[in-house]
Amino acid sequence: MQKDNEIRTLRAKHKQKEMILKRKQEEVHLLRRQMRSTRMRKTTKEMSAHFAAIQQG
Repeated sequence: MQKDNEIRTLRAKHKQKEMILKRKQEEVHLLRRQMRSTRMRKTTKEMSAHFAAIQQG
C-alpha cells in the first residue's frame, strides 16, 4: 500500500516537473519569436545569460 502511494507521489512530481519545463520552453519560444519580430539585436553573451536565467527559473 505504501509503495502505491510512493509511486503515485513520484508520478505527480514528475508530471509537475514536465508541466513546468513545457511552460518554460513555451516562454523561451515566445521570447525568441518576439525578438525576431521586433528585430531586437543583443550580443550573443547577453542572450546566453538571459536564456540561462530563464531556464534556472
